Amino acid sequence: PWDSINPSWTFFVDFTAWLTGIPVLGALLGKDMVPLGAWYFNELNMMLLVLTLICGCIMGYKVSKTIDIFINGCKAVVGTAFIVPLARGIQVIMSTGLIMPTILHAGENILKHMSAQAFAVLSYVMYLPMAALMPSSSGLAAATMSIMSSLSGFAHLPSQVTIIAYLMALGLVKMIAPTSIIVMTCIPLVKVEYSTWVKFIWKFLVFLFLFCCAFLLVATLLS
Repeated sequence: PWDSINPSWTFFVDFTAWLTGIPVLGALLGKDMVPLGAWYFNELNMMLLVLTLICGCIMGYKVSKTIDIFINGCKAVVGTAFIVPLARGIQVIMSTGLIMPTILHAGENILKHMSAQAFAVLSYVMYLPMAALMPSSSGLAAATMSIMSSLSGFAHLPSQVTIIAYLMALGLVKMIAPTSIIVMTCIPLVKVEYSTWVKFIWKFLVFLFLFCCAFLLVATLLS
C-alpha cells in the first residue's frame, strides 16, 4: 500500500473512497473495493480477465477465440494448483503428527556443530534432488521452507541465504531435469534430443554449481 511507504501518499485511498461514494456507481463497484497498492488475488484475477478481453479486442479476435486462448493458458498452471495444496497438506500432517519437531530436533543435533558456510552449501546440495522431484517452485517452497528456515537458525545462517540456496537449486534443475516443463517442452520444439541437450549443457551446469557454492560461501560471510 502506498500509504505504508509514506503516510502522506493517500491519493489512491481517497480516490477509491470518492469512487465508491458515488450513489449508483459505488454500489455497482462495491463498497469494499480495494485501493490500488493493496490489491491481492481477487483484484489481480479480475484485472487479468479484463485485460485478456481488452487484448483480444485489440487483436481483432472474436470473444470465443479469446476465451479459448485464456483457457489454454490456464491449463499450464493446473498442475501447480494441485501441487501447492498437496504440499500444504503434507506440511499439516508433519506438524500435527509431530514429524516436523522430530526432524528439527534431529537437525539441531546434527547442525549445532556445523558452520553456517557448510550448512549453506549443504542446503543447496539437498535442494537439487528435491527440486527435481518437485519442480513446482511454490510447491517446493511450501513443503520444505518451514523446515529449512528453522534448521538454518540452528546453524546461525540467515534465512535469506537459505532462500537463495533454494532459488539457485531450482534454477539449475530446471535447465536439465526431465521433470522440468521448460526443458521437456522447449527441446522438442527446436527438434533437439534430450540426450543431446544434456551433453551440450552439463559442463556449463558444473561450472554453475561451483559458482553457486562459492556465492553462498561469500553470502554467509557478508550476512
